[in-house]
Amino acid sequence: MSEKQVNVGSVIAFLRQNWLKIVLKGTLSLCAVAALLVLYVALAPRTDRYAVEVQVTLESSKGELVYPNGDAFGVHDIVSAPVLNIIWKKYGLDSKGVKFEEFCQWFGIVGYDKERAKIDAEFQGKMSKRTITVTELAAVQKEYEERLASLSANRFILSMSPTAALDRKTLVKMLNDIPETWFAEYSRLKAPIIPPVASVDAVRSYATRVKTDGTRMLELIDTLHAYWKELSETCRYIRDGLMKGRNAQMDGVDLGAYESQLQLIRTDALRVKNKIIAEGLPSDMGVYVSSRQEDIACDRMAIEERIAAVQQSIAALGDTSRQGGAQPAAKRGAAPDGSPVTVQADAGFFSDFADMVRRSSNQAQISRYVDELTEFRKQMAKIRARELYYEQIQQHIEKSKTQGNAAEASKTQAMLDALVPEFLTLGERIVAFRDLCFTVYRTSDQFYVIAAPAAYDKSYVLPLSRFILGLLAIWVLCNIAFVVHVWNRTNDGDSVK
Repeated sequence: MSEKQVNVGSVIAFLRQNWLKIVLKGTLSLCAVAALLVLYVALAPRTDRYAVEVQVTLESSKGELVYPNGDAFGVHDIVSAPVLNIIWKKYGLDSKGVKFEEFCQWFGIVGYDKERAKIDAEFQGKMSKRTITVTELAAVQKEYEERLASLSANRFILSMSPTAALDRKTLVKMLNDIPETWFAEYSRLKAPIIPPVASVDAVRSYATRVKTDGTRMLELIDTLHAYWKELSETCRYIRDGLMKGRNAQMDGVDLGAYESQLQLIRTDALRVKNKIIAEGLPSDMGVYVSSRQEDIACDRMAIEERIAAVQQSIAALGDTSRQGGAQPAAKRGAAPDGSPVTVQADAGFFSDFADMVRRSSNQAQISRYVDELTEFRKQMAKIRARELYYEQIQQHIEKSKTQGNAAEASKTQAMLDALVPEFLTLGERIVAFRDLCFTVYRTSDQFYVIAAPAAYDKSYVLPLSRFILGLLAIWVLCNIAFVVHVWNRTNDGDSVK
């Protein structure tokens, strides 16, 4: 048997002789492929998928979304267990045979930005270079972080793949209820932190006890002063936290009117305090002032220790950062002209890279410590103000040589007795106004937007596009194998002849 030489002429002759057979075989196999595709479309299991685009409108702090009370926002808050539990009960899914654990598996949420994948691919391409300088590496990392920071970090895709047989209208409504329920729950839990306000009954009870002992009037004035600061902070909370600069007016009452009354009462309380200091009983006042100064000294010592600890941490991190910056430079060296030396991606390179990451981490930690130190210094400033307050009272007491007369003390007591009810009534009104503002404004100030309506899609276990490509690949391979088989048979027959 001789081997037949393959050339253009033999191929053309082969095709002329067998083209009908090849075309017929290809057509029949293509019909089989089409039949398989129809069967897959008709019989293959499919999963319903609903999706909605949600845009979160929370404010950003240091590159992160935060709730009004300062807590960090997490994307999975939207599909947290408390939120889904409300939806699960609302639609009575328990009675429809859907367990809560199974219901939670229906939902998923991911960040959505078309540019993110492109930026990641470009960054990976730059990092895959065989040689790269540490300087270039730092520049690439900085560019990558800046481009990521420029992306939209508040757009998310909320998806649902239900396994229960529910009508499409109900499922779409259920999906749209998820962000609404999340807002309803978290607007209450994550609202601006309400400043504490002493109970009116507690202040009134304290005032009643002090009234029976005229020597403790200064203690009552201090209590009212603390109550006044709490009410002032509450007014600031209403204006800046709840109303965010909007007109704080409701039911015909303006917050400005309450603030004016509060200032007037503060002036009256200051007038009474001055009379008490000038006409009261210095010995008894001295005991009270000394006790307050001791409490303030303890608070001061605690804050000073915290400040010292934070300062030591900052100094330690600063030393580590400087040492980490000097070490790699000594290992890398530099070219005679001062330009950076190109290094291979070996152990030394990765050591330099680790040092750079460590320095970056140290700087971030130092920044957090500096913020903490700033807060401690603010507390220290308040403590210093309280110290000065009682130091001034102590000086007045030491200068006072008279014990005062009963008539003047009675007048001062009457002024204080008239001031307390007015003060407490105003406090009750401010607290009620705060609660009303919280209910009306906080629960209606949504921090999300449905950026796009719910979309519906049916997805196969194996995506339809991949199934079609697989069928076409099999069809091509089978036809190639058939042509080779016919070619071999033809050549074998010619050889025998």
